[in-house]
Amino acid sequence: MKDAYTREELFHILANERTSHRIELARAEGALMMIDALQRLGLVDEPDDDSFRSIDWKLGDVAAQLAELSVRGEVPPSWQEMFDRLCEKGRKLNEAVWTYFYDRAVENEEWLIAMENSEADF
Repeated sequence: MKDAYTREELFHILANERTSHRIELARAEGALMMIDALQRLGLVDEPDDDSFRSIDWKLGDVAAQLAELSVRGEVPPSWQEMFDRLCEKGRKLNEAVWTYFYDRAVENEEWLIAMENSEADF
């Protein structure tokens, strides 16, 4: 890995990261819209051994993805309103599932950050 970057290289790296985070928000919005449509049409399966339907797992994936972005501070300020709307939409779809997966992801991500920081101290 390169030790030093030019200003132009740093600009492109940061621009790509910001774009990728925005793409993640757009994908999350699409997934939530799909989950909503499937629920409204009654196209949901039976719960599995963990008492979750496949639609719940999909909602959990979106919740975890958004939680990770939030904990890492990777939601651009100009997109915070969209982020908040997506979280609200997720809670409205199934508050218990959303809260469970979102909170778990926050805990996991905070633990990972703590581990990364402790490794950096060595």
